[in-house]
Order: sequence, then structure tokens, then C-alpha cells
Amino acid sequence: MTSLGSNEVFIIRPKIGIGRLFFVPLLRQTPWAITAIFCISLATGLSLPGREWPGIILASLVVMWWVYQLGRDISERAPLAVQASGVAFLGRYQLTKRTPLRIVLKPDGHLAVFSKSYSIYVEYENGRLLIARRVVGKKVNQQKQLASELAAFLGLFAYVDDGSGRLKKLAGQR
Repeated sequence: MTSLGSNEVFIIRPKIGIGRLFFVPLLRQTPWAITAIFCISLATGLSLPGREWPGIILASLVVMWWVYQLGRDISERAPLAVQASGVAFLGRYQLTKRTPLRIVLKPDGHLAVFSKSYSIYVEYENGRLLIARRVVGKKVNQQKQLASELAAFLGLFAYVDDGSGRLKKLAGQR
């Protein structure tokens, strides 16, 4: 969450151990995996001869959804850093994003205990980079501070979307 002096890199998500990177998403996705295994066994073992294709299609859809969710969870926990030029690195890989425009906190439409939840993005000329997803409660203030620090590091402005699509400059910026 801080910039490193001579390297000119802003670390958004620090490097975590390989166990935490894979164990937590696997634990969260265990119900989907069990459902996929159940669908596959149901499709191949208990169906009538010649009638297993609907079960196989359902099982493949569940497996694809599970793999998508698992990949998304792992990528959201991978180390993320941004250079002063705006070049982003997810782990060791340079992302193809170029020319950062602004940092935006957007409500993502999920209500959690009567509070809005936000997702935070760096909007680039050719897309956007997710920093944090479904931030709720006290964490919103921490993420607003992180967005302000990152905006100052990149020489941009941070905005909050009020839900109507209009952007309001984040308080505490010049």
C-alpha cells in the first residue's frame, strides 16, 4: 500500500504465500466443486442409456463456472503493483493496460447489511483494472485512502460514482 522510493512502484496488493493464494479460493469454491462432481456422476452413472447428454451439458457448465470463479478468486489475490508510468504488474506479468485516466470507486449493486458495497478500479485508455471488489463498511474509508494515495502517485484524480453515473471527486484532493 505504499510506494517504494527508488523503484517507483506502488504496491496495491503485496505478495502473499502460495498457500494463502490457493487455499482460500479453493475453500470458497468447494461447494461448486462438489456440485460439479455430483453433476458429472449423475450424468454418467444414473441416466438412461443414450440419454446422458443433458446431464453432461449441465455438468460441463457447472465445471466451467467453477473454473471461472476459481481463476477470478486467485487473480484477485495475486500481487498487484503499478509503476509511476501507469504500467501494472499482476504477479510477474505486465498487463496490457496503457495510459491511466482516473481511479473510480463504483457501487457494484450488492447490499450488505444496509450498506452499499464498492468496487475500485483504475480506468485506463483501453480498459480498467480491478483493485478491490465488494468493499463494505469500515474498509470503504481505507480503500478511499488507498485510492487517494494511488491517484497522487500516478498524478491522477480519484472519483466516487454516486450510483447515477456521475463522478464526484474524492474529498481531500486538490
